[in-house]
Order: sequence, then C-alpha cells, then structure tokens
Amino acid sequence: MTKRAKPDAGLRALITTHLCMINNTPVHHQPIETALMAAGVPDLNSCWCGQEWWIECKKTSGWTCPLSEFQVGWALRRIRAGGKVFIATRRCCPGGPRTEEADELWLHSGRNALVLRTDGLKAAAPLIVTTGGPNNWNWQRVGRILVTV
Repeated sequence: MTKRAKPDAGLRALITTHLCMINNTPVHHQPIETALMAAGVPDLNSCWCGQEWWIECKKTSGWTCPLSEFQVGWALRRIRAGGKVFIATRRCCPGGPRTEEADELWLHSGRNALVLRTDGLKAAAPLIVTTGGPNNWNWQRVGRILVTV
C-alpha cells in the first residue's frame, strides 16, 4: 500500500501543533471532515479565549491558491455573518533551474478568497508570509494575527 500525499502538505497538523498555545493560553482546534456532507467548509475550526476562527489549508508549488468555488462562497458567507476566516497556504517549491527553493506559509484574510482563487497568492495582500519551513516560520506572529484581525 502506498502512502497518499496530504492535500494540504501537512499544514493542518502543523498549525495545531505549533499553535497549541497563544500567549500561554491553550487553543482548542477541531479538524473538520465534511466532504460528504457540506461543500466548502474549512479544514480547521479554532477557539481561543472565546474567539473563534476558521482556517482553510492549501498547498501550492507555484503562485496559485487552489480554492474551490464552494470554499470561496463559504468563506464570504461566514464573514458576512460576522465570523473570522483565514486562508493558510503552504508554498513548497523544491527549486530548480528556473525556480528558487521555498517552504513558506502565506496567511490571508478569507475576505480575499475570490481574488486568491482567480489571481493567486500575490494578488491579495497577505497578513503574513513567513519563510524557511515550519520550524522557522514565525508561529508567534501568526497566532497574534489570528486573534487580532
């Protein structure tokens, strides 16, 4: 039996591991698995000190952000209802003759979901881009953004 690649490059697990605490207070994360029941629901729901947010986790090797039309619609409806939604994208490039090696975390507001889907990562201002792979990403700053935006 072959091991299947994770569709989010392990980003959901990285978030729950590295953001288990914010300001020395625990974060409750709930992975969401609704593919057969509801289209577009994000991968992760989190709560910290009464604040709740949703994160859609994506991976790309280039500049696209592979959001579905259902994910865009869900994010925009939740935001209109007063919720907080983020798009976390892991940009992983092995490098080569025409591309530079990269392992980055891009965090965008869910308000930019449609622009990300149609025009890619660079088309919308990110809340943070942190580089150097998961052990070097600025998790403390990511946590502060999640609770203050």
